[in-house]
Amino acid sequence: MSQAAAISEEHDEELAEQEATKWEFDEGFQRKTLALFMRDTQFANRTKDLIDPGYFANEAHGQLVGLIKGHLHVHKSVPDLRILTQILKDEKAKKRIRDDAMTEIKQAIKDVMKTDLSNSSYVAEKVSDFAKFQAMEQAILKSVELLQRGDFAGIEKIQKAALAVGLQVDEGDYHYFKEIDNRTQVREDWKAGKIVKRGISTGYAEIDAYLYHNGWGRRELSLMMGAAKAGKSLSLGEFTKNASLLGYHTAYLSLEVSKDIIADRLDANISDTAMRLLKDDPQTVRARIKAAEAKAGHFILK
Repeated sequence: MSQAAAISEEHDEELAEQEATKWEFDEGFQRKTLALFMRDTQFANRTKDLIDPGYFANEAHGQLVGLIKGHLHVHKSVPDLRILTQILKDEKAKKRIRDDAMTEIKQAIKDVMKTDLSNSSYVAEKVSDFAKFQAMEQAILKSVELLQRGDFAGIEKIQKAALAVGLQVDEGDYHYFKEIDNRTQVREDWKAGKIVKRGISTGYAEIDAYLYHNGWGRRELSLMMGAAKAGKSLSLGEFTKNASLLGYHTAYLSLEVSKDIIADRLDANISDTAMRLLKDDPQTVRARIKAAEAKAGHFILK
């Protein structure tokens, strides 16, 4: 094989790999991701190591991501529109951006500025899931070669690195006054009905209305406090049951009540039967529990 042919094949493989790693997300979701990455410093800092310019189907979107990542690396914040305009001028002067590409980039910026910034946490999670999948897929492929060499330590190392891929916990410095425009935009989107709260309902609309996420916040810790016999254990069982009936997978751990007692309480609640009467008509209770299970998530007791 000639050297030119070898280089050509290598280039073709590289292009194929890049094409394979493009996001399966549609154009609207990709534009949404770019809008958040371009305008929301917190989102950008959390996802900067997960988002790659090559993931975007639109070349102009990918170029903008590359420019913003460079600025973010040095200045720890996303550039505002004025600074971004200057960055583009500098890149054009250095002939790093073609004239025909500049037109597409400007149009992309106009589109992004019209895109709402709602549900950033959901978008960040989807970006993280994709990056984890890609990292694990590559780790598995490399592991095959290492396995043939008997390099088990190498396999463990790359597997651990792949498993560590995820969102940044440290979101970077939050400049309170500078971020008011972003906060205002989110509130405007909320007012316009563009934002849907993603809280997990307590099962009680009156309680949901007082919680920030209109329910329990995902990946957050909520604490029940009260005097002895105030109903903390009962409320935990109730809230867990309600989440399960909404289709979420749940777990209820108790250090004071047995699983049998908890299960009886739940049976009484779901079947609308007094605990002392559960043994009077077991088949009716069973039928009501089975009916509830049809739409429920897994419910584990420990």
